[in-house]
Amino acid sequence: MTGSRMDFSTITRRQLMGMGAATLVALSLPKRSLAQATPGAATPEAASGLQPDGSWVFTDDRGITVTLPGMPERLIADVNVAAALWDFGVRPVGVFGWNITGENEFNAAGGNVDPNAVEFLNDPLTTIDVELAAAADPDLILSLVYAEQYGVWSIDPEVQSRVEEIAPIIAISGIIRADESLNRFAQLAQALGIDLNSPEITAQKEAYEAAEQRYTTLTAEKAGISAIFVWASESEIYVASPDAAGDVMLFRDLGLDVPTVPVPAGEYWELLSSEQALKYPTDMLFYSLRSDGMTSLEAFQAHPTLSQHPAVKAGQVYGWNQDYILNYPGLEASFTTTSDAIEASEPVVS
Repeated sequence: MTGSRMDFSTITRRQLMGMGAATLVALSLPKRSLAQATPGAATPEAASGLQPDGSWVFTDDRGITVTLPGMPERLIADVNVAAALWDFGVRPVGVFGWNITGENEFNAAGGNVDPNAVEFLNDPLTTIDVELAAAADPDLILSLVYAEQYGVWSIDPEVQSRVEEIAPIIAISGIIRADESLNRFAQLAQALGIDLNSPEITAQKEAYEAAEQRYTTLTAEKAGISAIFVWASESEIYVASPDAAGDVMLFRDLGLDVPTVPVPAGEYWELLSSEQALKYPTDMLFYSLRSDGMTSLEAFQAHPTLSQHPAVKAGQVYGWNQDYILNYPGLEASFTTTSDAIEASEPVVS
């Protein structure tokens, strides 16, 4: 999904290079005077938005409970999070993050977010501009968390304490199974005042469930059909781990044969050289739709090594949105494209 194809140590260096000498705008607004962030202070059952005393509470996937004096009204969010919440009806005032690709632009991770309706809070070299974030005057900051050692997604550890002075941060896990992440975003949307039983959201959920049922039917009919999910260039291939890529984890658990990738816990990718490209012979190959990689069957057929992969030789190569959207329409789309590929493919690896 949302995991970058880049090494996290490289990400950190790049972010540090872009911070410059800007200083944080000091904020001392009364509405934030009671804001708290406490590790492990409440159970998920208690973390349910507005409380009887008028306060607002939510426990994120780091086990941190955020308490505010009232319902948060102004939100800023990482692009992936903004997209997940947008179709529930939550409208952040600003966005930041790795998937902002240019001035007032983001890649497929932005989903249905209207770029003209949000403020962009990056500068050219960093994932979040601290001064711009402060000027947006948020009550709450929303992002993701992957492996614990990497901190909050799109907020460099070197500036996280400064960002937390602006407003509390809530982070939802990006390396649990995609349907579990979806449920967490639904809980967050509900805590932010969204009626999950509205006709619109009910219809979205029903369409998602129908797409999931089609997928499980197809994987049962073609039991054992296999696939890998990659980002590839001429010189290197990144193979997504089904134990960290939430959508691939879901596809595997619901019947698709996806090889285990030997990487440390929480790592999203295994990096292979071009010469190692045939390490995982599978019936299908899904390639990331990010435009900085190889994005067509023809490109794989022209590659000196990948052209010999069983899936490429069979023409069973398909696009994969690694920046899948964690809501009902987003996962419906992921199920549908993967199901279409399974329906069009046959086993080619004995």
